[in-house]
Amino acid sequence: CGGVELLIEYLEDESSDVQQRALMVLGNLVSDAVDPQSHLTKQIFVQTPAASDALLPLLEAPDWVTQMYL
Repeated sequence: CGGVELLIEYLEDESSDVQQRALMVLGNLVSDAVDPQSHLTKQIFVQTPAASDALLPLLEAPDWVTQMYL
């Protein structure tokens, strides 16, 4: 329904709080422990071209908490 794509957009938000919350939700959605159907979410994430573009800059985020969620 577009939820994963929306979360990927939130990764590019200027606010580190928004980025962290999006990372936390995405982390839960791709976790087998939280969602037995997480393979579907992983597939959507990998097939979304903007995903890697949104994640890569966060590797050098000034906020260590953001980096921790990666």
